[in-house]
Amino acid sequence: MRWAVLALALLGAPALAGSNKAANAEFVRQVTVASARVAQVEQALLEAEARVEQLEEVVRLRGQQEAERLENLDQVNAEINRLRGQIEEQQFVVDDLKAMMEQTLESNEVRMLHAELRLAQIEEFLKIEPPPVPVLAVVPARLLLLLLRLPTLTPRPRRRPCTHASPATAVV
Repeated sequence: MRWAVLALALLGAPALAGSNKAANAEFVRQVTVASARVAQVEQALLEAEARVEQLEEVVRLRGQQEAERLENLDQVNAEINRLRGQIEEQQFVVDDLKAMMEQTLESNEVRMLHAELRLAQIEEFLKIEPPPVPVLAVVPARLLLLLLRLPTLTPRPRRRPCTHASPATAVV
């Protein structure tokens, strides 16, 4: 665009030179003003192109940051899912241990009941008086820890031995 203005000025200047020097000076002034305006527009264009490049770089960086954020979010979600899986596995282990503990307590209770029944029969046969029931003043530490670890497992009340049951009907 600048070249077109200069070419016009060079071609039109000799024709006007002879007719009017004032018109020629006005023409040169207009060409100079137009050249200055073209330079300003070109400078504004360069600044706009630089600004567009800056904005493109910002958009590119934001896109990278967003991609990294999404990748980090995916990693966090994967870690959460992994931990949930471990918690679920541990919950199954705890449930199995509770079930085993309940079975062990029940088995021990049945065995104790059987032993008490046999002892009662022996005492009756020998016609001896059983000793008084001991009173526990302090709960043993092991039992207390066991009860604290298994809050859903409540101790079952001890059943009194049945004195009229025969050994054949007792549960082993």
